[in-house]
Amino acid sequence: MTRDTRQHAQRHRRLAQNLGLGLASCLGFLLLLECGVRILDPQPAVKYRYSPTVFYEPKPNAHFNYRRREFSVPVSYNAFGMRDCARTLNKPTDVLRVALVGDSQTEAKEIPADSTWGSWLERDLKGRIQDRRIEVLNFGVSGYGTVRSWARFETLGRRFAPDVVVYLFIANDVGDVATGLDRMFYTFDGSAMRLCALPDNPRTRLTRALVDGIKQHFQAYAFLKFRFLELRGRLARGAPGSPAPASGAPRTGDDVVVREPRWVLFRAALAGLQHSVQESGAQFIVAEGSTYDESMSVALGTICKEFGVPLVRLEPALEALGKDLRFEFDGHWRAGGHRIASRELAPVVERELRAVTARCDSLVHTLK
Repeated sequence: MTRDTRQHAQRHRRLAQNLGLGLASCLGFLLLLECGVRILDPQPAVKYRYSPTVFYEPKPNAHFNYRRREFSVPVSYNAFGMRDCARTLNKPTDVLRVALVGDSQTEAKEIPADSTWGSWLERDLKGRIQDRRIEVLNFGVSGYGTVRSWARFETLGRRFAPDVVVYLFIANDVGDVATGLDRMFYTFDGSAMRLCALPDNPRTRLTRALVDGIKQHFQAYAFLKFRFLELRGRLARGAPGSPAPASGAPRTGDDVVVREPRWVLFRAALAGLQHSVQESGAQFIVAEGSTYDESMSVALGTICKEFGVPLVRLEPALEALGKDLRFEFDGHWRAGGHRIASRELAPVVERELRAVTARCDSLVHTLK
């Protein structure tokens, strides 16, 4: 072996040793981080599975404990993967159904199931409409934007034949359509948006199962993800140290919708959801759960007015709770916020349900 050959072999060995040492150091750091998180700050469990239409969805009949530093809540999904009690697809003739679509604020894993705004809404409506049975079905899933909420309704929600559908708008929904996971599930030609699906084959499902397994069992991942979400939420709400809002007069809703691509996409997504709801024969309601600023609220109102969709603004009533509205670190509504949301929505949902029953009664009378 020549001198050059020996030197080349030695360089390869040193490179391999350095790579091995670097890999071992990374694995050691991750193991140390995982142990530290499990001991000092255990992260909440999640139970999701791969779906080609929405990327992930709750596992049917799953049960787990959702725990963060401010709460520990038992969570159960029914046979359809809904955070709800047992439901049936067939709707009896004396039943009126309300379907809820949205993200984590609708799924509401942070509080007991009987304290969510969906549960309260079912009880409030039963007190208001006593000649029919009322069912409020929860199709909300954490992390969903408007597009995946639309896809979940299209593939699951409409099978329950709801009479009214309530979509809970949260401030991050506009960004999710443009830059979040939602962007994987639609095509947009500049005017109309259409849903599309991901590949669904054994290789894809195996890959997703491995990735999802890591996400669900590697608590350091959840720890880092939640820290990032907390930071993003604080910056968005204008916490100390966050960038100051732009100066000048607030933009109008029309300016935002026409000029900003994210609002163009959101408008198209909301139009798709509305069309799906109308095709199912249901009435559509939008509830404004949170906004970043007044221009966002104006923009949402402009779109809803254009579409002829009732908009229920929850923020004025929610703000009365002050610091008691949200969990400090988690950022979601406490039980009091859910109670107020139901109280504000109940009269509007009741009005739409009574309109449905009036049309049905008129149709029956005509047929007779």
